[in-house]
Amino acid sequence: MLPQTNYLKKALHTPFDIKDNIDLLLLIEIGDFSISLVWSMFQTKNIIGIEVFNIDHQEDFSTFFLGVVNESKRFNSQIKKTRVRYNFKESLLVPTIYYNASLNKEMLDLLYGENDLMIIKSDEVKEVGVYNIYRIPKSLDALLKNHFSAIEEKHSTSKQIRSDVIGDHLFCIVSHNRIKVFLYKGNKLQIVQQFNYQSFEDVIYHLLNICEQHSMNPSEIKLQLKGMIVKESKLFQELHNYFLDIDFASINDASLLPTSISVENQHFLSHLIELATCE
Repeated sequence: MLPQTNYLKKALHTPFDIKDNIDLLLLIEIGDFSISLVWSMFQTKNIIGIEVFNIDHQEDFSTFFLGVVNESKRFNSQIKKTRVRYNFKESLLVPTIYYNASLNKEMLDLLYGENDLMIIKSDEVKEVGVYNIYRIPKSLDALLKNHFSAIEEKHSTSKQIRSDVIGDHLFCIVSHNRIKVFLYKGNKLQIVQQFNYQSFEDVIYHLLNICEQHSMNPSEIKLQLKGMIVKESKLFQELHNYFLDIDFASINDASLLPTSISVENQHFLSHLIELATCE
């Protein structure tokens, strides 16, 4: 059962059953406001099912994660590999030529404040020549390593940064209480940032502000949306007042999807499926 709190709620569940004698790959994405699980077949990468839990209050993540484990009831010996993708806001991209591991703590403390309850990690993103340094709760780090025999861990951003973007693009992942934005200008990554929001006006403000900071005209930028947004929403309708070229993300190989995920709703989960299928 879920922890005795109103702060953790199951937001999405695709119906699925796990058959015996099938090796599984489990993706776990953990962020400040959500925990997502993607179950897939280890050999073929076919998606079996997805569960998303929203967090409405930032407390002890180890407590929340244990609640998710108990609620899901699908953590078993059939899991051959576990990928953990951290999506916490406290991360920083540093060009490889300036990277110095001994300065990681100092830089994160300067940007986000000191916090002795956190552990610092880093990923090299060779495709774009940067290191992604970030921190996660020590209690969560210990729990994951105690619960799983072997995990492959990285920050979600490290796997979501693209080196094949041509032109000016703005990618936006809409999640519970937060958006994540990737801005490319002239083929080059300019910024990756997460913003909290309470209303669609907040989202509009953040996207327009990013464009302004980088001297870019929203009407000339291609905006791609992922996550929890639909065409009928007020947010989508208002975005069209500023961005003329908007589309929803799709899955590169739709054959990997279960029949429970419709083609028109692929963008809801595309960011999670990309993380699950990306080596």
